[in-house]
Amino acid sequence: MSGAVEMAARYGLTDQEISAGYVLTCQSVPKGEGVELDYDAFFFPVSAGRKA
Repeated sequence: MSGAVEMAARYGLTDQEISAGYVLTCQSVPKGEGVELDYDAFFFPVSAGRKA
């Protein structure tokens, strides 16, 4: 995943997972242009609110 998103809710994610860059895509909206994600990827290394 690239770009920055903001999560409306973070249910199910620990503080450690948020710090590691996990986001809930079902709760996320783009914070600008250029957000890309790959659902086939094993994990998404982007933190909510921070650009990758």
